[in-house]
Order: sequence, then C-alpha cells, then structure tokens
Amino acid sequence: MLSHINHIASEFQKEHGYPPNTLFLNRLHLARLKLEFAGVDIEKILEVLGMDIRLEQDSTHPHVGWYDQGDREVG
Repeated sequence: MLSHINHIASEFQKEHGYPPNTLFLNRLHLARLKLEFAGVDIEKILEVLGMDIRLEQDSTHPHVGWYDQGDREVG
C-alpha cells in the first residue's frame, strides 16, 4: 500500500506542481495500512511523506490532495 501512496503522491505533484499534504483513506484502508506496518508508528511514516490522514468513509480508494492549514480536518 505504501508504494501505491507514493505513486499517487508523485502523480499529484507532477500534475499540480506541488506535493500533496493530505492522504484520504476510509477506516478499512487505515486498518490495512496499520496491519502492513504493525509495530511501526504510522504517524512517523506520514511525517516522512509530509502528509496528514483524513478519514472519509465514502472513499473507495486511497487518494491524496492538498489542504490549506485552515481547512484541514485530520482524522
């Protein structure tokens, strides 16, 4: 899953000219990410990626975006 996140973040940056700062996941995506990295602090991974997580139950696939600091709602 981390390779997919890296890929969509790279594509976002190519398209927009700046990196994403938010990773959108539903609860199942988050659970899978935590399972794949059991024993690793997910917050540290996101810190390295430069992203926060925003939970969206309607999200069918992980995706990334950019939120202004004032608009962020981290899940």
